[in-house]
Amino acid sequence: MVLDSIARALRLNQTERDHLFALAGPILVPVRRHAGAWQRVSPLTYELLDALERADIPACVFNHCLDILAANRPFWALHMRQDARPARDNSLPRFFFLDPDSRRLYLDWEHVATDVTAMLHFALGRHPDDPRLNELIGELLENEDFRRVWAAHHVYERASGTIAFHHPIVGDFSINYQLLRLPGDPEQFLFACTAAQGSLSASALKRLAKWAGTRGHPSHN
Repeated sequence: MVLDSIARALRLNQTERDHLFALAGPILVPVRRHAGAWQRVSPLTYELLDALERADIPACVFNHCLDILAANRPFWALHMRQDARPARDNSLPRFFFLDPDSRRLYLDWEHVATDVTAMLHFALGRHPDDPRLNELIGELLENEDFRRVWAAHHVYERASGTIAFHHPIVGDFSINYQLLRLPGDPEQFLFACTAAQGSLSASALKRLAKWAGTRGHPSHN
């Protein structure tokens, strides 16, 4: 196939190949359903979030637009959220680019900004006609920082990595994250944060979870 030859010539990785095929047309990379509709989180997923909370693990579920569909209390505490905003306002990209607190919270803001825009580029390749996704990107393009990072046109889904935080309650620490597609819905992702056992970062996560339990952060959404 011509696209296979192009992908080999460009030495694309698997994510970049998928993006190329998605741009070529919906027949080549079938999407399970149109993604514009708001998505529900299964009861089993809520149980998983609760189990992770009991293990002091911040975790959330988001969709291809990076809308947070559900999260546990340690996750909200990690992002200094105390109010139960409507679910449709729980947009990670909006927080990241439009809320000045994000620059104080993320020690390596530019690195995470690249990851966020790369995932949005990837999602746009799969869902070019999704009205919610296009509305979100259109809104973010009014932001100078987003325009700059978006123009680099990175395209990927990062399955794991490390993020460093400067948290006003528990101080500086780093988490290791895993990003997993949930079974039964390829447009939902579980994002979970851990730290090496016995490390200062693990201690910070425990203190964060304890603080979250005393502050009444909303559980799930």
